[in-house]
Amino acid sequence: MLKKKALTAFSFVLLSSVLFTGCFSLSFFRDPIKDANRQLKRKSELGSPENSVLVYGCIDAGFGTTVTLSFFQANTEYPPRPLAPFCYTKTGLFNLGKKGVMISEPHSPGGRYKLYKIRLYRSNGQSVYDYTYNYGVQGSTDFDFIVPQTPGLYYWGTHKVDFSTGDHKDSTEKSWDELSAVETALSFYKGTAWEPLLQAKKEELKNAK
Repeated sequence: MLKKKALTAFSFVLLSSVLFTGCFSLSFFRDPIKDANRQLKRKSELGSPENSVLVYGCIDAGFGTTVTLSFFQANTEYPPRPLAPFCYTKTGLFNLGKKGVMISEPHSPGGRYKLYKIRLYRSNGQSVYDYTYNYGVQGSTDFDFIVPQTPGLYYWGTHKVDFSTGDHKDSTEKSWDELSAVETALSFYKGTAWEPLLQAKKEELKNAK
């Protein structure tokens, strides 16, 4: 059964700050690229396209909502391993209509990851809403995914979560969703062995439009 913890507090955050600053961090001056590099480990420790899979996708919980996802390795043939992918929330007027992006560190092929917790944060300029939904370790969710056996890139797809309930909702896949996710992943993995593969995927998606 889905369990919810919620915190609502008054805030003096200006609406302009909410619209025009990058998310994931609650600080206005944190760099989301640096946040991602810290969370995705040092670049020298990342797996390569020859032996790992990089998972990316879109997650929509409403414009300006910061999403934190927590998965665990559910395939008992693999060592237990938590997964907390970096989620970058699209903000600002130029990003209206664009969904947030989820990017993982590279994973071993064949793993199965189950979502057990999701945290949603939103500020409307006067109030701050901070919800945590616990899904538990039993059963499955529509957010779960299996890492392909073939190394390379894997598109997790576009997912939508109801801010007030934590439930998975049907989401309309837009033609630019995957391209937006690839471009964001490319900015995080620039200078690594993943850059040429992501760049090639970006050109493929642009040419397909």
